[in-house]
Amino acid sequence: MIRHIVNTTGTTYWFQFAGPSIDYRASADVNNGWIYSYGQAWWDANAKGGTGIGGRPHLMSFSTTDGTMQFFKSMKPIAWNVKVSGTNIAISNAIIEATSSTQSFPFNTDGFDVSGSGISITDSVIYNGDDSIAVGDGSHDILFKGNTIGYQTHGMSIGSLGSDPTDIVNVSNVVFTDNTVIDGLYAARFKSWIGGQGLAKNITWSDIRVYNVTFPILVQQNYFNQGTTSSSTPRPNNSSVQMEDFLWSGFTGTINTFQAGDGSCVTDVRTLYYMRILS
Repeated sequence: MIRHIVNTTGTTYWFQFAGPSIDYRASADVNNGWIYSYGQAWWDANAKGGTGIGGRPHLMSFSTTDGTMQFFKSMKPIAWNVKVSGTNIAISNAIIEATSSTQSFPFNTDGFDVSGSGISITDSVIYNGDDSIAVGDGSHDILFKGNTIGYQTHGMSIGSLGSDPTDIVNVSNVVFTDNTVIDGLYAARFKSWIGGQGLAKNITWSDIRVYNVTFPILVQQNYFNQGTTSSSTPRPNNSSVQMEDFLWSGFTGTINTFQAGDGSCVTDVRTLYYMRILS
């Protein structure tokens, strides 16, 4: 029934909040206030070699101005957790638990997909199988600080940008600082599509602690989703989203030699990545 609704109407959210000055506050008690989505059954039902069942609902849309979100807690989301949009939004003390108890992978379990300005996410714990935060087009003055992320996380990401080659993207003034990444695939990640256009400016990852992470820093300007296209698919130009004033500093910790192959957000192998920890 849910898949039918999603496939008929487009992206569907279990919860939608929209309007000025929304304050979402769950219980401060870690044992209470959880949203249970029972995503494990959806992950287990994914076909072998697939990247997630089509028509999965998103958990929440949170669109506001001068709003807050405190103590959001999500247990085994089906896929995407919270889409955040608007201005002047403070999110703190969130917990997202999207770890699989079987061999099935929790595809597309993004923590926060952000598009807006003046948005902060602090003092939160996000264990998932995709980006802990994905900063999208039109985002400015974003702060991600004091968080712990892990499991099979795809890290703290800018993008993906430029999926529509006719759009001119614009992202600026994004700071990821004082965060810890445990057992992740990526930590700091920039991804833009082949043929994308626009500018990402003044982006900083600083004081990042990584433990058993495969790619602490990954920069990718030729992104494509192998599930829907390929690197040989003609694009209208050979442009890339431009990068200006990027800084990576204070990276410490350990890396691993894991051969990435979970298949989620799969991309072309022509990628620039850094395996040396910076200090």
